[in-house]
Amino acid sequence: MIDYHADRCPPPIEAEPDVSIDPPDAVRHRHAMVEALEHRGIITDAAIARAMRKVPRHIFVPNASLQVAYADNVIPVKYAGLEAVSTLSQPTAVATMLHQLDIMQGMRVLEIGSGTGYNAALLSELAGPDGEVVAIDIDSELVDIARSTLRIGGLPRLQVEERDGFYGYPEKGPFDRIELSVATHIISPYWFDQLADGGLIVVPLYLSGMPYVTPTLRKHKIGLVSESIQPCGFIPLQGLGANSVSKFRLPIRTDLLFTWEGTHEFPTDLMTQILSNSREEHASRQIPWSAALYLLLMHHSSSYVEMSDHQLQGISLINRNDRSVVLILTPSDRWGQSRVMTYGENTALLDLEATITAWEKDGRPGLTNLQLQTIPTGSAIDLSPAARRLRKPYFDLVVSYNPRH
Repeated sequence: MIDYHADRCPPPIEAEPDVSIDPPDAVRHRHAMVEALEHRGIITDAAIARAMRKVPRHIFVPNASLQVAYADNVIPVKYAGLEAVSTLSQPTAVATMLHQLDIMQGMRVLEIGSGTGYNAALLSELAGPDGEVVAIDIDSELVDIARSTLRIGGLPRLQVEERDGFYGYPEKGPFDRIELSVATHIISPYWFDQLADGGLIVVPLYLSGMPYVTPTLRKHKIGLVSESIQPCGFIPLQGLGANSVSKFRLPIRTDLLFTWEGTHEFPTDLMTQILSNSREEHASRQIPWSAALYLLLMHHSSSYVEMSDHQLQGISLINRNDRSVVLILTPSDRWGQSRVMTYGENTALLDLEATITAWEKDGRPGLTNLQLQTIPTGSAIDLSPAARRLRKPYFDLVVSYNPRH
């Protein structure tokens, strides 16, 4: 993969648009990209296909070859050291989220996390001349690059501003659609306030720390309710919202980082005592991602776990009564064959087995069966036995599954 360091990005360009920016080879690559996405069923909307055929993706990654620019891959566009802090999203993810947004001509749209401006250009095509698209990014350098590139691409009126995405853009609201091109642990109250009644927000959302969940949420008077959920992952939100997550590292196992969104306080002392016991390894088992998400969301004392070396991820389940913990770990880039280990008694292991059995009896539900609803943090609500409340700042999440049968 090409190293797209920020210092290799071009400075803002003041010249008039160059008619040679979209040579025939680029057009052929772009049409081939769209045709491949249509063939796979990723693009099913004619307006989205037209927009992705029209917008020259390669100008938003000027250091990339045409083959790289139009491949179905994520392309880093800025690094902080060795870590990518901004990327040009995979075309599959871009098209998927555009379908979720359901943009119509004349709509007002806010994008949070503009990057170099490619997705904002697509949004502008979909909203049309009577619509309005505003894109914001916390990174001033990326804002300058996006403005310059959009001017080169013939979209000089598309507004890109330097803002902390947590606050949205109140001066231009309300918006019919809000799209986050960054992942977040929280729903900002500013996004809720700036979304029109009945409007949609598409947001890559960490659920108890688990990435790759991107719901479409429609605004109702009391909150947001999911209408569709897709598996897409993005670079994390920066700014104020980036710090709104409860993570814990215990002195007994400093290599483990726990994300906790339970209704009770994280049991720091109890976890420390249990993890002081000797560890027992059990036979590894195949745990698909949909089962792992179900475990994380439906077990009342679960937490997402990351290893400090970023090589492994997993889930811990704690049984408070019998003072036991089961920990499952799998490679950080996929879910599948997982290590299983227990501390203390094996009661937590039995809880794990019971939860997986419940998932199987429910028909192995996945994202298409998952339902999300936001409620103001601290508000009272009667939950059904099949639902669980995740504590978050500003808005809690009520999660539940519709069984497949």
